[in-house]
Order: sequence, then structure tokens, then C-alpha cells
Amino acid sequence: MTILLTTNLGFSQEISKSLLWTDQLDTLFQPAINSPDYLVIKKSEWNGIKELFNESIKAQETQFMQREIDRMMVDSTEHVKTSKILPIEKSEAATNNPLLLLLIPLIGYAAFITFKLYAERERVKLNQDILDQTEKEFQKHKKSSVERERKLMRELIDTKNKLEEINISTQKA
Repeated sequence: MTILLTTNLGFSQEISKSLLWTDQLDTLFQPAINSPDYLVIKKSEWNGIKELFNESIKAQETQFMQREIDRMMVDSTEHVKTSKILPIEKSEAATNNPLLLLLIPLIGYAAFITFKLYAERERVKLNQDILDQTEKEFQKHKKSSVERERKLMRELIDTKNKLEEINISTQKA
């Protein structure tokens, strides 16, 4: 209640000050001689106005900061009164951030892809080993086949030569 009264009192004082400002500004600004649509002010008076505005802004900032501090104090005392045990506060960024809600499935998807790639790499490595082993067996089989073919060719040539010798000997007889 006291906060409301002090803020209303301060607000009414600001309104009365702003009315004084408008009266002062009307006396400081005078219409220009060559152009009645424009107003003219002396440099010394303008510097005084700037200083007054700066002081007014600083005073309003301090009043605003004091009001915020008072409001925070009232809020914190009400919070302590309503809660028996002070809970650990979660940051709003962690609970209300939509990017975090997107990040969690993306991390899961990245882990799934990584697992699949690792499993595929292992499968390719196993298939490569099987292929290498099959190539070795094929080369071994090819070598033995070539040797067998050469052996059979020699036997064929030998048999052919024996047949020719038998044919020649039968023709002579």
C-alpha cells in the first residue's frame, strides 16, 4: 500500500513538473524573425535546457531503479512467505527454449546415425576380409587349375604321340 501511495505521489509530482517544463519552454523559444514557422533559442539557454533534461533523466532513472528494487523485495518476501522450503530454481532458458526442444532429438538422431555408420563400417570391413579370403582361394584354385590343365595337355600330347607311333608302326607292318 505504501508503495502504491509513493508511486502515485511521485507520478503526480512528475506531471506537475512536466507542466512547469512546458511553461518554461514557451518562454525560452521565440518565433524566428524571417520564418514564423520556426522557433529560435539562445545557445546559453539551450545548454541549460540540456542540463535540466539530463538531470531529470538521471532522477527518473534512480526513481525507476528504486521502484524495481522495492518491487523485487516485495516479490521475494511474498515468495518466501508462500514457500516453506526454497526449491532449486530452474532457469527459464532450459525449460522454455524451443531450440533446446529441437536440439535433444537432433542429438539423438546424430547418435543413431553415428551408430549406424559404425555398424556399416564394421560390416564393410568384414565383407572386405571375406572378399580378400575368397580372392586368395580363387587364385589358389586358378593356379591348381592351370597346373592340372598343363598336366592334362602333356598327357594328351604324350597319348597323341603314342597313337601316332602305333599308327606308324601298324602302317609299316
